[in-house]
Amino acid sequence: MVEREHGRLDLLVHNAAVFPHTPVGSITPREWDAVFDVNLRGPFLLTRQLLPLLRRAPGGGAVLFLGDAGAGQLWPAYLPYCLSKLALERQARAWKKILSPGIRVGLVRPGLALIPPGFPEEAWKRLGERERLRRLDSPEKVAEAVLRFARGGRYNFPRSP
Repeated sequence: MVEREHGRLDLLVHNAAVFPHTPVGSITPREWDAVFDVNLRGPFLLTRQLLPLLRRAPGGGAVLFLGDAGAGQLWPAYLPYCLSKLALERQARAWKKILSPGIRVGLVRPGLALIPPGFPEEAWKRLGERERLRRLDSPEKVAEAVLRFARGGRYNFPRSP
């Protein structure tokens, strides 16, 4: 549809993700795969599929990945999510290496932005304080970062360990 109506794709934003509560002792292989399918496999396959349209954009298109600044905490009740987001950052680095300089690739790593369903609000505030955040991120701040990238801004990748 994008190709038929527009002939090109200027920006691809990988924002889709799942964040299920998955305690290590009870997660099933199917639940594990579901997290990685959405958070890691989907962005790879979609980027690969849309490369021809991205290359047709004036000056080359752009691909932006949304990571998670807290993924490195490896939260035991959200381990598949954390690992998938850490792997997504590596995938973004790989695409940057593969596609530069013709297609821009960026990574936004928001902090705590959305309260997970059923998460107690007071516990969320304490978590933000414990993580030494001056304030919690918000969906609006994430959207602003995406718009800055869309307008030509570059996002530096965090240093590799």
